[in-house]
Amino acid sequence: MNMKKSLSTLTMAALAFWMGGTAAIAQEARLKSTDGLTDFTGELVSFDGETYELRTRMGLLRIPANEVECIGDPCPQVNEVTSSFRISGAPSILRFVVPELLDAYSLEVDTDINRGQAASGDLLFQLLSFDGDVVVDVELAEAGAGQAIASVLDGSAALGVTTRQISNAEARALLPGGDSRTVEQRGLERVIGLDGLVVVVGDDVGVDTLTIRQLAGILSGRVTNWSAVGGSDLPISAFTREEGSEVRTMVDTLVMQGRSGQIGANVISVDSNEGVVSAVNTFPNSIGVASIATLNDELSVISVPDACGVPIAPSTYSIKTESYPLSSPVFIYESAGALSIHARGLIDFAQSAEGQRVMARTGYVDLLPKPAPEAGAPVEGTVGAGAERFSTTIDINQAGRIDTRDLSEIGHLADFIRSGQLEGQQVTLLGLSDTPDAGTEAAQRVLATLFEANQDIEENLTIGFGVAGATLEQAGVCAPQIGDAAARVQVWINPLES
Repeated sequence: MNMKKSLSTLTMAALAFWMGGTAAIAQEARLKSTDGLTDFTGELVSFDGETYELRTRMGLLRIPANEVECIGDPCPQVNEVTSSFRISGAPSILRFVVPELLDAYSLEVDTDINRGQAASGDLLFQLLSFDGDVVVDVELAEAGAGQAIASVLDGSAALGVTTRQISNAEARALLPGGDSRTVEQRGLERVIGLDGLVVVVGDDVGVDTLTIRQLAGILSGRVTNWSAVGGSDLPISAFTREEGSEVRTMVDTLVMQGRSGQIGANVISVDSNEGVVSAVNTFPNSIGVASIATLNDELSVISVPDACGVPIAPSTYSIKTESYPLSSPVFIYESAGALSIHARGLIDFAQSAEGQRVMARTGYVDLLPKPAPEAGAPVEGTVGAGAERFSTTIDINQAGRIDTRDLSEIGHLADFIRSGQLEGQQVTLLGLSDTPDAGTEAAQRVLATLFEANQDIEENLTIGFGVAGATLEQAGVCAPQIGDAAARVQVWINPLES
């Protein structure tokens, strides 16, 4: 992608100052690469909008400005650093979410924003200085999950957005010799929100619950009458989203994979979530699968039993707590090389509290802590009186690790605590595992992770912190509900004086 090579008036003034001065006026700066692999400190000699010149003990280094974060007094503002990058990913996310994120990010970095079309025909967003100069070009290329990840692998896109996790084969292409866990550990996988499937049915079908296997049978075309799944004696009309959409990706991954294979030829594809809902409202014998963004009180929505057979209705809370089976993180994958400073900035913004509010406004599920919609009772003797459960739910795997999604949730819990909304409250982490001791150990692991990254929280004397443990059975949770995790940690809040 060609980018307009122009500098703001402020950048030109800074350039003239630096180039016209002497080494005596140069100041120390730190240039840290966006992939965290290189870190240089020295005298910042010059900056021309695209390249830093840094005098170090190794000599004079010329470093691309869009691949490093500049830290120190002489550093230019981030809106003076020009960059250009491409995002490939799920159509709905690129049409509705990313533009809103870019708009909010532009305010963060004090730029204007312009929407247009790239030479490729893809959507193009430009962040502009207040003089009208182009600071950032961002091209949005709509693609299915496989193509989005392939674009990151071949370098044609800096970022890939998808609702399925990278496969081990794809991970090896990104990091030779690695796997999906290696990609996560290297920080090349981020979670910016959650999505889920909503199964909507017509008024005459006569069912309110379907197992995933039954849903797969309907979508494969093998089950064609509602009576076969306990409903009315009516033929089934089925609708879902088109191939390449994130809904279809989730259907393939969460419903069809390992069960009935392909979507049947009798299933009608619709190019929007609203279209799926409209079709179901038109035909009372029908079923449709759409995104959680369509959920409202007027729809007839199917509950889906979890791994233990308990019917779970779709909601933002049941998706946040990982209890609703048909949900998935929204992943961002990045190329293995250093990202441009604004690509990195956009990801960081998307994971911030403000970025999460943007996700929620556009119909997705954010990662912010949320109180339970209905009062629930903790395991007796583990949490103080008047305790209320929050949505933050952390799984510890068999190796004692916490995954990308849950690390993000811990970060948002820290921000929530830091906001002052929990003054005078006790935060108890309740670990659930095979034994109470194993549960307590898992809770301590999460608390240590919280404190390690947020030392200011540990020093807050107006909020109490505690850990407790119980068995899964005591908490009414069966082992299959937590999959292959060794433990699950819940967050409970109650008045400190109790």
